[in-house]
Amino acid sequence: MKFADWFLVSLSVLLAVGPTFGDEGWERNVQKLGVIPIHAMVVPGGKVFMYGTDDQGEQGGGLYYDIWDPVSGEHELLKHKTKTNIFCTTLTMDPSTGNVLVMGGDNGDNDGVKDVLEFDSTTHELRKHPLGEMHYARWYGTSVNLPNGDVFVIGGRDENGDASVIPEVWSPDSGWRELPGAELLDLERKNWWYPHTFVNSNGKIIVILHRNTNVYQIDRTDGRGRVQKIGEKPFSSNKLGASIMFDVDKVMILDDDGGLWVVDIGSSEPSWDRVAKIKTLRINAGLSLLPDGRVAITGGTASAVDKDGGSIGVDEDAAVKYVQIWDPRTNDVHKGPRQQLARLYHSSGLILPDGRVFSGGGGAPGPLVNTNYELFDPEYLDISAKRPEILKAPSNIDAGDVFNILVDDADAVMKVTATKSGGMTHSRNADARWLNLDFIVLTSKKIQVTAREINVMLPGLWMLNTIDADGVPSVAHLMGVSMAPLPHSSKDTSLVETLEPTAEPTKAPTETRTVADYQAKGEDVDVGVDVDSDEDMDDDIVLLEFVTSSAGAVATGFATAVALIAPLLF
Repeated sequence: MKFADWFLVSLSVLLAVGPTFGDEGWERNVQKLGVIPIHAMVVPGGKVFMYGTDDQGEQGGGLYYDIWDPVSGEHELLKHKTKTNIFCTTLTMDPSTGNVLVMGGDNGDNDGVKDVLEFDSTTHELRKHPLGEMHYARWYGTSVNLPNGDVFVIGGRDENGDASVIPEVWSPDSGWRELPGAELLDLERKNWWYPHTFVNSNGKIIVILHRNTNVYQIDRTDGRGRVQKIGEKPFSSNKLGASIMFDVDKVMILDDDGGLWVVDIGSSEPSWDRVAKIKTLRINAGLSLLPDGRVAITGGTASAVDKDGGSIGVDEDAAVKYVQIWDPRTNDVHKGPRQQLARLYHSSGLILPDGRVFSGGGGAPGPLVNTNYELFDPEYLDISAKRPEILKAPSNIDAGDVFNILVDDADAVMKVTATKSGGMTHSRNADARWLNLDFIVLTSKKIQVTAREINVMLPGLWMLNTIDADGVPSVAHLMGVSMAPLPHSSKDTSLVETLEPTAEPTKAPTETRTVADYQAKGEDVDVGVDVDSDEDMDDDIVLLEFVTSSAGAVATGFATAVALIAPLLF
């Protein structure tokens, strides 16, 4: 290609892209925490409850946990007196109180315990739960909220090193009951490791195993529980493979070959579709739901086999440091800039109320001891334009409510979305889910929003966002759904309507409205060559960041260069 031709092609590419990630996608400083955040959850009030190791970043959660404030950046390392080792537990919010249930833990020999703790979202105390312990010991179990306010727990390893094959349900009124009719023997053979577990729109519990291909449905409504096999997974997936529910009945799972699979769990037989490929295996990744419905993929490693012969993904040379953004509406995957540190086994990823993505942890075992975190600013935060604002909204609603919100400019709102806060750990976040809500513009500042039904908008803490035509989201309004009044506030019902919507709701557009349609097109949409480590991608990423970096000033300078150089070229 002649230089003149290359120049024109490069110019057209540069001017075609809008502001995207740029060099500043990851905030520059790695920030310190008191523990490795193996477990993390946004709690009422907007702070992040996290734990997993001792204060030196060593295995044995022991007595330590951390509270981090995303607004101030400050964190508080705290100690509890329960004597429970909270290393590799499971955590879910209790809708009846707004507190967090911490279930299971390590008995010191990498086996389970029956302990149940309660983190108080208001006082930040971590204490033994007054309703007592589980029927079965669990280490690496999975928990999820249920539509009636109960909490379901499955899997994990018991005190003898065997699988806990009988699930159980916790009720805020009566405590724990086991479901012997839903005994799942397939949890043996290491399928006990954080089973992929979700609640579908019919209120059924769907369990997807990683080591074999079976998919099960559990019904807990008849007292003893009932389980049936309803399908099979058409691919292999590592025990450390990530999954998340990104829309109603839609779950994305990463396979062992860099494939992104979507399964519809809403029907009697789940249907699977391989929708994209990200070039390489990415185990130990964190999946975070952005306010516009896209999914950010952070951290992880391209190798399931470690140098020491292990299989938990701690090979730093195979670390994948660049962020990827998957758009479920187009199935495009965009590769963005790299974070500074490898985020391997025991790392976590989480969406924050302000729209940033938290990526932290990794270690215990090493090679790194990451008692720290980094923050990623998606391209919607790279815009000079003013963000939309939610001026007032209910602090609490019930699922199915019709409610009003006050905003700065109702006519500018293109979407109203809600993202459920869930407990992130070991590449799983069973409680997280994203919803697109119907709305009606009533006045220049008032919008009427319709909440989804209880099987879809499960009880718990939700982040409510408005999004404008450029894809820029508001800072989220934290709202309790079918749960206790949020701390520091009483249940505000002044904006909740008991009437049906007064007009046809606005349906969100089927196409994503983002700042720039920057994604590459085609089946293989990941930018760059097919390599196995992040190090080999340096040149490719530098090129991408050059082409897409915050584009205003660069594009202007490039255009000016055209006027000066073009006469010499032609």
